[in-house]
Amino acid sequence: HESLARTLWSHSGDVRIHLIGHSIGGLAVCYFVQELGSDARIVQTLSIGSPFGGAKPARLFPAPVGRDVAPGSRLLARLAEGARQRLVVPHVSIAGLEDRIVPNGAYLAAGERVSVPGCGHNALLYHPRVVAEVVLRIQHVQAAATVRDARVAG
Repeated sequence: HESLARTLWSHSGDVRIHLIGHSIGGLAVCYFVQELGSDARIVQTLSIGSPFGGAKPARLFPAPVGRDVAPGSRLLARLAEGARQRLVVPHVSIAGLEDRIVPNGAYLAAGERVSVPGCGHNALLYHPRVVAEVVLRIQHVQAAATVRDARVAG
């Protein structure tokens, strides 16, 4: 999370940032926004195949991440509770219905949900529907911001 913060803070102030994470990366972007104070320039988060409900194989990981991604972990409970209380920015969870790594629970407790039939965990990264959905979400937020900016300037 420290390298994410450094990367964000290295960019000039006049940008809109969309954080997108796959698998554990989706947990990381939500944790950054929800628990670490975020950055005012972040306008939305998107998670792709992220184990918000846990992933049973994670128990086998030798690192602490295995504990954090195991079903029922304190981290996952904290993310769910924080999302239910208040989403800091809009969030979209994208899940593959054939995901064997994260077979269920790939949705944050709040925000929008998109399901992709016939798609597995890593295939989500390349699936045309996922790519189109991510592009559409970014364009939608950018268009709304452009209208808002024009109203403020006018």
